[in-house]
Amino acid sequence: MQIKRLQGLKAMYLKVEEGENPLEAVARAFEDLDTPFAWVQGIGGFLRAKLGIFTGKGYEVEEIRPRQGYILEVLSLKGNVVRGPDGRPYPHLHAVLSRSAGEVLGGHLLEAEVKPFLELVLVAAEAEEGLADLFKHRWA
Repeated sequence: MQIKRLQGLKAMYLKVEEGENPLEAVARAFEDLDTPFAWVQGIGGFLRAKLGIFTGKGYEVEEIRPRQGYILEVLSLKGNVVRGPDGRPYPHLHAVLSRSAGEVLGGHLLEAEVKPFLELVLVAAEAEEGLADLFKHRWA
């Protein structure tokens, strides 16, 4: 097990508007926080989404669309974002989505389009040196 202590928490609330890409919105907000690491959580809705289920070697990808006249309800969106060695943010988000009639789907959020909106909270922290090393599998 590897441990890096976090300090100096700060938070930000975002309302991501219809038509926006949530991964891009998280990356932009993260830049405003000027921090090496943040947790992300949210609720809202999507017009469509692409989810990946990790197979151990890659992702089995599924395009998710709502039934006619509905949205995909975002029951839970959780994850984190870390600043990579190139200075760019690397979001890692998982979503639990529902369609009408109680069908629930979940996985790694690869792509989505917000509708009507998405409410997110980012909680940022300072960290001990070397935090990015724990996440190097994201850019390796």
